Formats: sequence, structure tokens, C-alpha cells
Amino acid sequence: MSNSFTSPQALTKKEIHIAGLDSLQRLSLSLQKKCPLQPITIFLYGDLGSGKTTFTRIWLHNHGYLDKVPSPSFGLVQSYDIAGRYYHHFDCYRTKSVQQLIDMDIDYYLDGTATLLVEWPQHGMEQLCQPDLSIHFFPITNKPGARRLCIQSYNSQICVDDL
Repeated sequence: MSNSFTSPQALTKKEIHIAGLDSLQRLSLSLQKKCPLQPITIFLYGDLGSGKTTFTRIWLHNHGYLDKVPSPSFGLVQSYDIAGRYYHHFDCYRTKSVQQLIDMDIDYYLDGTATLLVEWPQHGMEQLCQPDLSIHFFPITNKPGARRLCIQSYNSQICVDDL
């Protein structure tokens, strides 16, 4: 694989404070309305327990997936077929190198036919593909469930500054 990407420049960005799961649900729905129908790539950044997997669960449920959405930590990727649309949820926390992703035939997942939700993209995926969106999750001290989210769009079809 010869793809090597530099960090893209965000076209639009927005910082949002959410109070809890209901706020995250509303944000996910708002983002989904802004996204084009074709598959997109979303990079999810944040410490352990900051809300990346929860966001992914909400995203998939909003698209019609009704079953449990486990964290793919040990298997690296979970794939979903929702009414003929494909989604791959990556958790790269345990990824040691870009080569590890290449060895698992990552090209199969990066073919542009599925939406990618990537936790811990800085552990290799940043060098293999570019995001349409990135979301950085920051827990707010002394406010259980509250988060500050920094959302950036790198796709001219997805404007996030008016969320």
C-alpha cells in the first residue's frame, strides 16, 4: 500500500458542549442529516471512556441497527450491513503499527463502499485514509456524562459550523 496522507485542513469546525446521552443522540441525528448519502469516514479521538464507542452505537442505531454494538477493541473491526449500506467500526487502540493494518488487508475496508467509524485513528489509520469528519471527545470535570466535542469537517458537502 502506497497511500500516505498528511493531516487535512478542516473546512468547517464547531465546538459543542453536551450534557449527556440525550444531547449526544441529538447531535448524532443533526450530523447525519448533514452527511451525504455516500459512505464517509469519521475519525473519533479521545481518552478511554470519553464517548467514542457510545457515539458509534448511537450512529449505527440511528441508521437502523437494532442489535448490540460491541467495542471492537480485541478484534479491531466490527462490520455491519444495515439495509444494504455497510459500516465498519474500527478500534485501533491496540494497533502497534501501520504495517499491522496493512497485514490485515485493510484495503478491503478502505475501498470507499462503506462508512468508516474509526476510534484511535492516530494509531495508524491517519496514514492510510483521510476523514470526512473528526470528532474529539473531552469529558468535562465535575459534570458526569458531560462532554466538550470539537467537530471538524474536511468534506465540502458537510458543514458543521451551524450545528
